Amino acid sequence: MSKSKVSLARPFRVDCNQGRNLELEHLRSGFDLTFELWHLTLTTSMMDIDEILKNLPHAFPLRMIDRVLEIEKGKKAIALKNVSIDEPYFLGHFQNNPVMPGVLILEAMAQTGGLAFQSSFEKGEEGIPVLARIEEFRWKREAIPGDQIIIEAEVLHVFSGLGKVRVMARVGGEPVAEGTLVLARGPLTPPSPLGGEGKGEG
Repeated sequence: MSKSKVSLARPFRVDCNQGRNLELEHLRSGFDLTFELWHLTLTTSMMDIDEILKNLPHAFPLRMIDRVLEIEKGKKAIALKNVSIDEPYFLGHFQNNPVMPGVLILEAMAQTGGLAFQSSFEKGEEGIPVLARIEEFRWKREAIPGDQIIIEAEVLHVFSGLGKVRVMARVGGEPVAEGTLVLARGPLTPPSPLGGEGKGEG
């Protein structure tokens, strides 16, 4: 696909999910802001919640991705998480000071990393990405109700059923958390906790 460019002569606003606005300003006065568009359009690269459900085994309340903005096969994934006051964990984390638990931010990043890793599977390869190891992980700031977290996951290396993925979460361009995750390709149907075969197995 050929590369196209769009130059913007002044700051502009883009309407985002749930009416939220994202304002992009000039990086330097007098210079155009140039975007390189490597995909068809934003709408064709976005996946709705039904498509996410096909790729993620998680269900409410542990599905931590609201929308997938982009997947570049075998290379990266970009996802969005809306932090809503309606989330059940805000009832106790914390009273009078709602903060999204850091472990759930990590979970959202792992789910995004899993989608990026899964996109590297060759034809005929199946499995659900599972978190195997966390490396060099840091939290930078809190995420609170009203925040919209953009999560980027870049596949660094794939080897022997494992994938190393670099993940970064941002709110309004400001880093929230970053690190490197190692993911493994697990079975499509995990074993039953009672020791039997998983649902759907013979």
